[in-house]
Amino acid sequence: MSLSSTAPGIANRASSELPIASGVDTRWLLRALLVGGAALAVGIAAVTGDPAAYLSTDPGLGALLRGMAVIKAFLTAAAMAALLWRFARPIGYRVAALYLGGAWCMAAASMIVWRLSHIGVGALVFHAGELTLLFVAWQEHRRETLGGRAR
Repeated sequence: MSLSSTAPGIANRASSELPIASGVDTRWLLRALLVGGAALAVGIAAVTGDPAAYLSTDPGLGALLRGMAVIKAFLTAAAMAALLWRFARPIGYRVAALYLGGAWCMAAASMIVWRLSHIGVGALVFHAGELTLLFVAWQEHRRETLGGRAR
């Protein structure tokens, strides 16, 4: 007799929740991973490039791009605040990994744009992270409203 035939609800729940050792609160672990990973991503991105080239040739463009980086940082902070709230509820490990990856991409890209290095790559990474968060949230909500059925 298989586990799924005796208790299908338990088998589905066990495969979708985070496989963490007993006694570890996954809510705080995910929150620590979110903040720590974002700090690491920002730290790594902070050492890339040299803003002197942009600032010496066109200080107005440098100021505009840095203003855009501040806007991206505010969007990242809002997304991270929403994820801190989301991680208080039970979550599957694939969904959590996608949420974390998207937030880390947004955080790193904000710093890349602030440093005025690889601005095109920074913009692509930021928007890829943002779209990842939106798509995962949309799919997660869609599955909840359909009762777990995929259409």
